[in-house]
Amino acid sequence: MQINTNMCTITKNKFKKNDAQPDYKLSTKMGEEFVELGVAWMKESKTSGAKYISVKLAEGLNITGTVVPYQKKTQSTPTSQEMDF
Repeated sequence: MQINTNMCTITKNKFKKNDAQPDYKLSTKMGEEFVELGVAWMKESKTSGAKYISVKLAEGLNITGTVVPYQKKTQSTPTSQEMDF
């Protein structure tokens, strides 16, 4: 399936019960349907302690688009709390 999108929705996995399950789900809207793009986990670097997101894209998708950082309408850079990290 070919997906060309500039918008991706990241939603918290409220059914997560263990560390093997993803923290977030990634999806996009195509027409009236949402298509799952992949899943993501919050991780922490063992060396620096920096937090980051590890993403696994869904198999069989050819995804093109632009990755840009989230910005609130105030144009301020979001903190980790604003992004639920």
